[in-house]
Amino acid sequence: MVATNETANQYIKASDSREALPDELRKSEQFCFWGVDTDRIKRPATWDGSNWDFLDWKNPGKLVSCLKATQLGHRLGVGVGLVVPDLWVIIDFDKCRNPVTGEIVPAVKKLIERLDTVVCISSSGTGLHVFVRLRSNSELPKGSNLTNPAYSPGKKVSELKKPGTFVALSWNPLPGYSALDKPARHLPDWLMPLLFRVESPALEPPRECTGDTAIAMPSGTLSEDAARLRETFFKGYTNGGYIWRLLQFRAENTHPFVKQPELVSDRSQWIILVVRDYFQHVPDANNEDAIKLSEAYDIHWLKHSPHQFANKPPHNDLWHKNQVLKQRDVADAKMRSERTDINHPVSVTNAIWKIVQELTNPLLTSNEKLILGAITQQIQQQRDLSVKISNEDMASLTGRAETTLKEPKKRLVGRNLPWLEITTASRTTTYRIVLSR
Repeated sequence: MVATNETANQYIKASDSREALPDELRKSEQFCFWGVDTDRIKRPATWDGSNWDFLDWKNPGKLVSCLKATQLGHRLGVGVGLVVPDLWVIIDFDKCRNPVTGEIVPAVKKLIERLDTVVCISSSGTGLHVFVRLRSNSELPKGSNLTNPAYSPGKKVSELKKPGTFVALSWNPLPGYSALDKPARHLPDWLMPLLFRVESPALEPPRECTGDTAIAMPSGTLSEDAARLRETFFKGYTNGGYIWRLLQFRAENTHPFVKQPELVSDRSQWIILVVRDYFQHVPDANNEDAIKLSEAYDIHWLKHSPHQFANKPPHNDLWHKNQVLKQRDVADAKMRSERTDINHPVSVTNAIWKIVQELTNPLLTSNEKLILGAITQQIQQQRDLSVKISNEDMASLTGRAETTLKEPKKRLVGRNLPWLEITTASRTTTYRIVLSR
């Protein structure tokens, strides 16, 4: 039985799909339908023009685009669903939200704030769908049901919606977490140990060990984790083995800890060294990946430190963000000192040309173009691809009030232009032109 039009209106919201879904998902052909029969309202189905098919909904040939799905769904009086594609996962938190007050269970709310990614309210209004990108499907655990009870406050166990599974869409983004507010983040290393809380050596009290005994301990897991970090963020770069020794955590042969071995317990210093090395030597280094590297190595350190340490949690997001900004400045200063007078103007000219090309984009508002013009002016004056501009200075450069520029700046960030990185720290924003990835 087909649902009534009144039911369909609950399923298909008036919200623009751009608010509810990341562009990559919205532009894919991974959509089917639900709410077709009254026995199982979330039973997935495909439509062949005259009949419903409840068995072959995973068939790529029968899935449709977002536009076609929403149009058909509205006409047929049914809901639209997503078959999760490769390199995506959706965390389905159940019974974690009060549909009347909007209040969210504290543990889930804290996790969402830390993930800082796209989140939608489920069709029931009591659950949340959290969209996370993957670098590879191998990042996912074998199980789907979350084992940490903090994230399953209701009778039903919350779960991961993995590639090939079905999610009923509501088109209703969580305020502040729409696809226009947030980019879809990659899966961070710290997430799975929180969701699947069985054995989590990175977050639990460490085994008693010292620098002497740690060297004699089996290092297979350490080697695998270090290899994964190097492959993910350093793309084979080794710097003569220095970065490999940092990742391998070998105190007896890692400079600068040879002269000051007590510093091996300084987690922050280790993270700073790794991030600094990343910016100084990886050709396509960028802030977003550097933050992920900082978070990943933080967990790596807590898990494999060869010295006994207090049971400390990972650093918070602001710490990682601030360190990345500082170490990028250090790396940029070093590269400027080593850069020849011949090459530098060329890169500046190319950066300015990149911005000029974007100014012809009809989607940009006039205030967004003013912001890009101010960035161009500062790049030209400072002769650098990375410039810092405070809100006050941006207002002065554009001739617009700070409050007027707040929304266009937010829109510019939300466009995720591949050649422009925008990182905000307090009232100062760093704008960086990336000429190649």
